[in-house]
Amino acid sequence: MLLNSFTGKLKCKYKPGPWEPCDETTDTMSKILTLTSGDRRNCQPTKVMRRSCRKSCQYRRGKWGRCNSSTGLIQRQDRLKPNSAKFCAQYRTLTKKCKRSRKRNSCKYKVGEWGPCDPTTQSRTKVMTLVRGNAIRCKPTKEIRRKCVRPDGTDRCFFGQWKDWEGCLNGVQKKHREVLQGGEECQKRAVRTRGC
Repeated sequence: MLLNSFTGKLKCKYKPGPWEPCDETTDTMSKILTLTSGDRRNCQPTKVMRRSCRKSCQYRRGKWGRCNSSTGLIQRQDRLKPNSAKFCAQYRTLTKKCKRSRKRNSCKYKVGEWGPCDPTTQSRTKVMTLVRGNAIRCKPTKEIRRKCVRPDGTDRCFFGQWKDWEGCLNGVQKKHREVLQGGEECQKRAVRTRGC
């Protein structure tokens, strides 16, 4: 088999030699290409071709261990598969952050409606009531308070709860929420659409 190489308009033809054994330090193997025809003044007499070894480090995945509560990390140990390169380590250890269990650790609240704008504080409040979560970690109720007016003097947008999705019409579904306060900009944010 001959390999062609072009230098400008000159044609250089090379014959590849056999692949050398894998270099364990770089995980690459090489073979020498020898010039068979072409102008020796413009064609290199030999070239070296390199590629990754076919027998790279391949591991059989182990199982993730238990979460370490002090570090917040979890580990897995993988074992080297047979026929991998000799320089590969017999085991490799992978570490990642633990997934938090939402059922045990999270606090879930039901969000109420925005109250009227308080003339004294110029703010609206809505109450969140605990529906699920650890009674020690989670507050039974939480309040969210927002100013009725932005720093530039314009009304801030306040919305009611989202209604259910409407029926499919021309490949589109819509759902709406009531605008409690705000102008035309808020009206645009009171509608969501999705394909159906």
